[in-house]
Amino acid sequence: MQIERTRLITAAQAAQASMAENKVPGLAMAFFSGGEQVCAETLGIADSVRNLPVSMGTHFEAASLTKPVFAYLVLRLVEAGVLRRDAPLCESLPGSLPTEDPRFAQATAAHVLSHGTGLPNWGAAPLPLAFAPGQGFRYSGTGYACLQTVVEHRTGRRLDDRLLAVAETASRRLALGAAAPRARASARTARWCAEHVKRAGLAGRVTDAGFCETRRRASCVVAACGAVLGVPFSTELAVAFGVAGAAAGRASLGWAVRQRERQRADELERHLSEMLEVVALGLRSGLSFDRSLQLYAEHFDTLLSRSCASAQRQWSLGLVTREQALRDLAATFDSPLFARVVENVVRSLRFGSSLAESLEAAAAEARTQFRSRKQEQVAKASVKMMVPTGALMLPAMLLLVLGPVLLELMEGF
Repeated sequence: MQIERTRLITAAQAAQASMAENKVPGLAMAFFSGGEQVCAETLGIADSVRNLPVSMGTHFEAASLTKPVFAYLVLRLVEAGVLRRDAPLCESLPGSLPTEDPRFAQATAAHVLSHGTGLPNWGAAPLPLAFAPGQGFRYSGTGYACLQTVVEHRTGRRLDDRLLAVAETASRRLALGAAAPRARASARTARWCAEHVKRAGLAGRVTDAGFCETRRRASCVVAACGAVLGVPFSTELAVAFGVAGAAAGRASLGWAVRQRERQRADELERHLSEMLEVVALGLRSGLSFDRSLQLYAEHFDTLLSRSCASAQRQWSLGLVTREQALRDLAATFDSPLFARVVENVVRSLRFGSSLAESLEAAAAEARTQFRSRKQEQVAKASVKMMVPTGALMLPAMLLLVLGPVLLELMEGF
């Protein structure tokens, strides 16, 4: 242990010297031996404005370190037959191309992954092509962005997912300084984002600035489309359609976030009782809470199991305490029952009280709530069907009843 401590001190001193030389404000280090974390150290500050020090819970921008992960995803999609490495991107690239150079028609996914498209790193379209695809090397984030669009198009993601993807891209570009913010988040918007973006599972991926910038773009695009649709009829109608489009575009991103939030809440409600029963069963079998939760995460593939596994990794690595990780997990779902269950778990683990019985009771309550909600949805379905049914049948009924009368009146004239 003394040797590991000496190594830590030496590494920390070398890191401090490197930080001073390269003007790095903050750093977090962790040392592993035999697959186990030995020790960890934080250096510098995370926020120069508020002078906040780096902690084990500080989030660092991964930036282009995600490119190998994305490349792995692309290759898995190639194995699954969703993508082809040698297929031209233009065949599956919706919208306008990043360059007007006709040679870009030869660019493939393989060229993007090897930075051989000839596109520059970033810039405003149309971009110049340095060389024909496959004829050289030029680091290009734009190429990866094009391939990302192709992946989204081929995998058939929903409209709200696409909106959120745009918001994530805008947030990332603003955070990296690749774009200047044109819309500022008000205090009300910041509070709304802090609550709903986290519950939508987008914390750290969609920022306040990125949300406002995407909302501004959506408002402008939909307003322009509405105005174009109204121009052939009249100027007044073009203005009205433009205003309506601006309002719809402004509300679209908030709708997408709330939609994702509801999807996560529904997914949690569907699998919560299952998770609680598995953990309770593990506890009654003599396993610890950590091992019981790990057992659930290993044998089930759901949104809840993946979220639990992520939270458990955080406290296992010492990034946060177990209590904080569990509370953060509950905060990412819009479920009062789950939040109450987490608080009961935290108290039981802190004071050593029995946990299996309370989890079984919570599982029964979760199952009852899920059944009641589904029954309520079924009961409301017939009422909701009255509106489209009436809208479709009423004109036909009026035509059937009044049609002969109108024909007789027309013959009389």
